[in-house]
Formats: sequence, structure tokens, C-alpha cells
Amino acid sequence: MLVLVFLAVQSVKSKDELELALTEASMPNKTLIIAVINKAYVESVNEDGTMLDLLARRRYQDTARPSVSCCQDFIEMMWRRTQFLLDVLQRGYNFIFTDIDIIWLNNPFTWLSPLESEDLEISVDPRPEHNCINTGFYYIRSNNKTISMFKTWYSKKDNSTGMEEQAVLQELIRCGLLQQLDLKVRFLDTRDLSTALRDWKQFKAAIAQHPELGAKIAEDFKWSAHTDCLNSWQ
Repeated sequence: MLVLVFLAVQSVKSKDELELALTEASMPNKTLIIAVINKAYVESVNEDGTMLDLLARRRYQDTARPSVSCCQDFIEMMWRRTQFLLDVLQRGYNFIFTDIDIIWLNNPFTWLSPLESEDLEISVDPRPEHNCINTGFYYIRSNNKTISMFKTWYSKKDNSTGMEEQAVLQELIRCGLLQQLDLKVRFLDTRDLSTALRDWKQFKAAIAQHPELGAKIAEDFKWSAHTDCLNSWQ
């Protein structure tokens, strides 16, 4: 059974409360699927709203404020997310991290290595041969090497003014951090993950639909692909 954990970053009041939530949500092998969402987004949708309403709200806000991904508040929020995920790793939990606007149509674990030998499996875009990481989807195992990677990554927070956390991790990888820690990493081709779905047969065969990972598609088309997927599923 797969369990998806939605946690507003500012909603966990104590470490004991977090441990209880992780214990209740995790599978027997201490594995989770985690999606972190900004509390403000949750509060912007009424109690009868759906995830589609939440995504629509996000799209409206992002369109109305095209510079949101560059603002300091957004960057600080992403670093808080990194700190939170480090805490989860240090507690011994393995997890898939997935952006909140990824719609999973199938079991995401089927996309991962069946050998379970990698420390980290992370999506790349747009060309996997360049290993340009995308932290919108990755699977990470809790061990000393991955915890060290996250600690090194988070330690760069105050020396990376104006840089999003993804860009900082990309630079660390470019400088050889993975080799230094002897991390076994598999880069996941997002072209296998994300596609413009127009047909029910394609829909059933696909693993996930995401509006940003993979193909370079116009914003309106990306949103209509999301909506079409949900309509077909219903």
C-alpha cells in the first residue's frame, strides 16, 4: 500500500508530532511518499475543494506573479523544505519526494530500480545525458551517505544568496559531491515520466503527468493536459 503524506511546512508543532505522523504514514520498511505544500495554498481553498482546485489556485497565483520563483521568500521556503527532508532522513525514513502538482496515475515505485541498490534516484530534465537534476521527483534511502549529502547541501544555504536549492545541489554535483561521498545515483529520464496525454490508452500506460517536467510545452497546453487526465480518469 502506498501512503502519500501532505505536510504544511509550518504545521508540525513538535518533533514528537512529526515522528508520530511519519510512523503512522510509513510502510513497514520505513518508506514514505512525501509532498510538501505551502500552508497558504491549503488555506486558499475552501473545505469542500479538491486537489484540482488547489492546483488551479496555484496556477493562477504563479501566472499573476511570474517572478515568484525568483523571490527571496520562495527561496527561503525551499530551503525550509530541504531542512525538513533532512530531518526525515535522519529519522531513518526512505522516501519519494514528489512536487504537489504531479498527478500520479500509477505506482511511482515501478519507475525505480528493481535492484534497490541506489542511494538516490532523481529526475533530470530536459536532456538526461546532461544530468540536469529536477528535485520535483526523487527517491532517496536513509543512510550515512545520503544524510551527509543533505547536510552538505543545506550548509550552503547562507552562502548561496539568490540561488534556489535545486541550483545549489546541481553545482555540488558538478563539483563532485556524489563521487566524494561514494553515492550510488540513478538519473531518471523524465521523458518516461511526463507526456502530453490525449488518449485513454496512453493515459492507462503512463506513470505520471506533470505540467513542467520533461517536454517544453506552452503553459495553457500543460494545464489542459492535466485537466484532460483528470477528466479521463473520472
